[in-house]
Amino acid sequence: MKTGSSDGAATDLTEYLHRTIPAARAMDIRVVELGPAGARLTAPFGPNINDHGSAFGGSVAALAILAGWTWVHDCLRREGIEAGSVLRGSQLTFRAPARGDLEATTGRPDPKAVDRFLRGLRRFGRGRVTVPTEIRCAGELVAEHQGDYAAGVEEAPERP
Repeated sequence: MKTGSSDGAATDLTEYLHRTIPAARAMDIRVVELGPAGARLTAPFGPNINDHGSAFGGSVAALAILAGWTWVHDCLRREGIEAGSVLRGSQLTFRAPARGDLEATTGRPDPKAVDRFLRGLRRFGRGRVTVPTEIRCAGELVAEHQGDYAAGVEEAPERP
């Protein structure tokens, strides 16, 4: 994935997540890439381990959800749309245990769905989009996530 925004935007968004979502700070989630093609977030193994010596499922889920939210947030920023976004629905499938650092990478949603999302926001002040995310550990696919995100201009929070 090529980054479509500066390292500064990723750093600013990491700081925003840590300031506004205590779990992101506790998990030490980092935004490492942003762009139209997707977002990439990482989380170290140490603060996300469970009693079985693998990554805690809740940490995997939170990382996946925040990766999708990050893509939506960055899409809105790139489009100049001041809107808040939330998770509306979520489906996570675990494929293998993760026994190391985690990396979540979003794919770009279907272009037609992105167009509908942006049109809905501009015309009606709200929209929805589904963002696919893969979670990997040492290159191995450990989980797949489909997040359905809703955005609305009346819900616009402080922006990083």
